[in-house]
Amino acid sequence: MTRRTFLAMIVAMSVGLVFLRPLQADGTVPGSTPATAPTWDPWTFDYILRLFGADVGVGYRGLSLVPGYQTTLWAYVGGGYEGEHLYRDPTGAIPSPDSLSSSADPSFNRIEGAWRLGIEQGLAWNPRISENLLETFLFYRGRYDLNTAASGSLLAQAPLSVLPDRDASLLNTLQLGFAYNDLNTNGHRVRDGVLAETTAEWGPSFLGNTIQGDSERERHVVRAAVRRGAGPTPEPLQRVRGRLPVR
Repeated sequence: MTRRTFLAMIVAMSVGLVFLRPLQADGTVPGSTPATAPTWDPWTFDYILRLFGADVGVGYRGLSLVPGYQTTLWAYVGGGYEGEHLYRDPTGAIPSPDSLSSSADPSFNRIEGAWRLGIEQGLAWNPRISENLLETFLFYRGRYDLNTAASGSLLAQAPLSVLPDRDASLLNTLQLGFAYNDLNTNGHRVRDGVLAETTAEWGPSFLGNTIQGDSERERHVVRAAVRRGAGPTPEPLQRVRGRLPVR
């Protein structure tokens, strides 16, 4: 994805927000009187627990860019300690077994900190779950990784020891996406409905992705969850915008 393509996506979304008259789930439009006017608290909170870490988000809903529809301004911060594995050389290719010691350990540990700022804009309201039925979102996401590897590990061997992000890396990206949410979770953690999301994430070098390591990246994600009927389920599906950047 080029910078021009990504900016064109942002402009298209902005124009759509100006001219789009989004429908409520009951068929009403902004400016009319819905059967049940949507209401929400001005503050909302989100958290994601990991094995050795956590991410916490605070959202403000005290303003609405599209009258009658939910706008949320988000700020996230988090971090964690995790184990990783590496199987690549400085060109990004998988190294040949002959070039590496058979006793090399591919695992290493990572300490990471992450932050995120963004906005979600509702385009349609879902009174069944009191959430946005349709929404678009734009986030700036940042992450700093500090890698630690034992002297005999694969990461410490040549040619991998010269990787620009061997010791640490800084990643800054822009993420644009759209979501459809009709997934209801009751008090017994039983889910029913549909949740779908598509995102594009772009991390060009001019966002500071070569300050520490070389973290320039591009990623496209499409995710969906469908639940029908009753039955216990695991924790609710975490949306991509609710996750911190993944390597």
